Amino acid sequence: MKKFITVIISLVLFLTVNAIPVCAEKIEVPDLYSEYFDDIKFLNVYTCDVIGNNSIYHIRKALFDYGHITIKTKNEIQFDTGELAKETGYSENMFSLTSDFYIFDRQQNLTITMYSDNHELNNDIFSAIYTVLDEKYDIISAYDRLDSNVVFTDHIIQWDTFIKTDEYGFEVSTAEYLSKKKIEKLRNEIAENNFSVTVDDTGKIIFDESASETEKFEFAIWFREKYGFSVSDKFKPHIKYYNTTNTFHYTDIPGDVNNDNYIDYTDADALRWYLLYGEIKEYPSEPHKCFNAKNADLTADGVLDVFDLVLLRQLVYYNQIT
Repeated sequence: MKKFITVIISLVLFLTVNAIPVCAEKIEVPDLYSEYFDDIKFLNVYTCDVIGNNSIYHIRKALFDYGHITIKTKNEIQFDTGELAKETGYSENMFSLTSDFYIFDRQQNLTITMYSDNHELNNDIFSAIYTVLDEKYDIISAYDRLDSNVVFTDHIIQWDTFIKTDEYGFEVSTAEYLSKKKIEKLRNEIAENNFSVTVDDTGKIIFDESASETEKFEFAIWFREKYGFSVSDKFKPHIKYYNTTNTFHYTDIPGDVNNDNYIDYTDADALRWYLLYGEIKEYPSEPHKCFNAKNADLTADGVLDVFDLVLLRQLVYYNQIT
C-alpha cells in the first residue's frame, strides 16, 4: 500500500513539474516586447519560442492583491480614485476601485485592486485607504487578500496577421485593406527602411526566415505608427499556483459568525460546529472567512451558548423571508 501511494505521489509531482511550459530552444526576449505591448502590466517574460509564423512568449505573472470594504449607507456613495490617492499619499496608478451598491441591504461594497508586486506595499496601500474611509463612513467590514499566486501564460504573437479598426469600427486585415497601389507603396517604404519583410500580392505580411525578434518588433512599431496596423496576438493560460494570505478587520454585523458580510445558514452552521465540538470551523477554500465570536454573541452576555444559536436561527429565517 505504501509503495502504491509513493508511486501515485511521484506521478502527480512529475505531471505538475512537466505542466510548466518548457522551451525546446530559448530565444532572447527583446526589450521592444514591453515597449510594443505597453498595456501589459507586471509580466515577467522568461523565454520565447518561435514556431513557424508565431512567436510564443512564456510569461510568469504574479497576480494582483485585492481589498474589500463594506460601508453601511442609505444612499450610494460616489468615489473619486484621484482624490483618494491624494488623501492616502499613494499614486492612483497603484490601485483601482470598483463599487456595488445594494439598496435593500443599505450597504456599499468596494473592491480595491492594488497593482504593486510587493505584497507588503499593497497591504500598506489598503490600510491607508481603509483609514481614510473609516474617518468618513460607517465601515462594517474590511479585509485584504494578498495573493502570492503565480500564473504561467503563453502570449502568442501571430506575425503573419496584422489588423486595424476601420472607420466603421470593423477589424480588417492588411489583405482586406491594402489595394494594389498601397501594396506597391508599402513595398517601396519597406525597402527604404531595410526591413526583413515582404508583402505578397494579396497584402499579406511575410517576414524573412532570418528575421530576428527585434527586427520583427522594429517593423511592427513602424507599421503601427505609419499605417495603424497592430500584430494579432492572444493569451493562453498554462498553469496556476495559489498561496493566499489575508489580513482581517472583523465585521461588525451581529449574526455574521463567519465574517463574510452576510447572515445565512452558514453562520448558524459555524456556531453549531463550535458549540458541538469546541472547535472553530475552518474554510481552507474560502480564506476570507473566519470565526467572529463578537458577532456570534447575540445575547451580549459574553458567553457563546445554545441561546445564541436559537437567536441566530431566527435571524437567518427572518433574512430568508425578507
